[in-house]
Amino acid sequence: MTAIAALVLGLAGARQTPDRTLTVFAAASLKESFTAIAQRYEATHPNTSVKLSFAGSQQLAAQIKAGAEVDVFAAAARSQLLAAGKFVSGVRDVA
Repeated sequence: MTAIAALVLGLAGARQTPDRTLTVFAAASLKESFTAIAQRYEATHPNTSVKLSFAGSQQLAAQIKAGAEVDVFAAAARSQLLAAGKFVSGVRDVA
């Protein structure tokens, strides 16, 4: 969970602006971890809200390819991140 938190906080912190919504797509298997991370992030960044969307990684990748705007995409496997193709940058393995 620490590695995942570092990824989310690192990516989000660089683009934070006041009254901003950070949109996170995460694999359903990460729901508990990312919910806790989002709560912690919002507590320490009061001008930012975190909008979480959980589903199967392939479904999320398809949404990204179809034009869904997201700030963070956490898939269950690297291959699913790569399935989002050119729409995903900065792929990092965290576990």
